[in-house]
Amino acid sequence: MAATSRLPTPAAMPIPSIRPNLAGLVEKDMTSPAKSEIAPPPPKASEETPTAELPMAELPMAELPMAETHRVAEKAAPATKPAQSPKATPRPQSAAPSRATSTRERKGGKPMPVKAGAKAPPAQKPVLQIADEGWSYSGDTGPDHWGGLRPEWKLCSEGKRQSPINLQNGVAVDLEPVKFDYRPTRFRITDTGKMLRVNVDVGMSVEVRGKRYELEYVTLHRPSQERVGGGASDMVVHFHHRSADGELANVGVLMERGEQDNPMLQVLLNNLPLEKGSTYMPDLTIDLAAFMPTRPEHYLYLGSLTTPPCTEGVLWVVMKQSGELSQNQLDIFNRLYPRNSRPIQPTNGRLVLESR
Repeated sequence: MAATSRLPTPAAMPIPSIRPNLAGLVEKDMTSPAKSEIAPPPPKASEETPTAELPMAELPMAELPMAETHRVAEKAAPATKPAQSPKATPRPQSAAPSRATSTRERKGGKPMPVKAGAKAPPAQKPVLQIADEGWSYSGDTGPDHWGGLRPEWKLCSEGKRQSPINLQNGVAVDLEPVKFDYRPTRFRITDTGKMLRVNVDVGMSVEVRGKRYELEYVTLHRPSQERVGGGASDMVVHFHHRSADGELANVGVLMERGEQDNPMLQVLLNNLPLEKGSTYMPDLTIDLAAFMPTRPEHYLYLGSLTTPPCTEGVLWVVMKQSGELSQNQLDIFNRLYPRNSRPIQPTNGRLVLESR
């Protein structure tokens, strides 16, 4: 009888240790995962760690619209590829079974044996980053140059219905009140490096002239982009909406300095992301309905997005009644963004309606 051959049993490799989480609030530099045949469990997103945007099924937030060009890029660890096991050779019938093992790749492409069932290190948590799209609010990439930075942004310099505008000499009529369907909502706040953007739950909307537009996100600007009679307000909050057929409608609420903190604004300031280009989603809600003015009077005109690509055909509603914020809140925002507003654009004979 032929001698029974035995396959050598690979030596067990030490299991990589998992570095403890030393920063409970911001978790950025985790050890890259070892490439293994054993799929690591999906990482649990930390509440304050800037993480990649979750699927809408898990996070019921409206997606960032494609019309607004602050696109989001995920900066994540390279995808883990399953290690290629050496090609199996037929085992003699008389061979004794060897311990089950798996392999993982290392530099040079040589497999390194790892015990089957070994606990894999956690995957590196991806960080949501806002792509730098090459425009700003000043200098060579500022508003005066937007139209020449990219061919698809030429409306920024060539368009005839651009926003913002100076709201004056409007036609005073009995405008139908805007119907707001806002409610308390979970939110996700992003510091894009150019502005604060707040994404909210789906299902909230406004109705303007009988047409429904669903709320997608909110942005904040200082000073106000719009002017009323030539004068700017201290800040403005823009509520960005989209209809079922893709048309855009924005609502602007002007903000003036006063004695009291603005509750909604304070919730946002309390939960600022810790780095520019990152996102934070707190475990609480914000009441958008309480932020809206109590009086229905407003201005109504057709304009554009106020950032590249400056898409036209946007329906603008600017409320006449201003909101209030405190000097302290204004000072905090000024530290983040001393100025993030586009200059006034020519009206070019456009009709502006206003409630009388």
